Amino acid sequence: MAMDARRLERWRGFAFWTLGWWYWLASGYGERVWRAFVVLIGMWLVGAALYTQVGFVRWEPRVSSEQEAWEARRDEVGQPLRWQRALTYSLGVMTLQKPEPRPATDAAQALVMLETILGPVQAALLALAIRRKFMR
Repeated sequence: MAMDARRLERWRGFAFWTLGWWYWLASGYGERVWRAFVVLIGMWLVGAALYTQVGFVRWEPRVSSEQEAWEARRDEVGQPLRWQRALTYSLGVMTLQKPEPRPATDAAQALVMLETILGPVQAALLALAIRRKFMR
């Protein structure tokens, strides 16, 4: 409660530039299991929705000689994932797998990196909230 009171003292509780505000939003200071769970599910669904908008590699060139490797071009435009595939892809990224296909565009690569960082962090916040619930 002290952390919540301190948060509300400044800027009426809306200081999104502080780490404490994001901690409160993501898991209620590690106390709110349902909030942490809903945020984790929300990250999964938002990640999947974004993967349907950015390009992923459609094909990789198969090369057998050095000359073919020199002439081969990688798919740099890509194709967005279908919704069902985007859901499993997002879950794979959040669980630190390296799912196929690889990101083709810079936007897709940035989304994969962001979800690779934020997904496990939110899962850890969920685990912390569950642990604190059982410590009482």
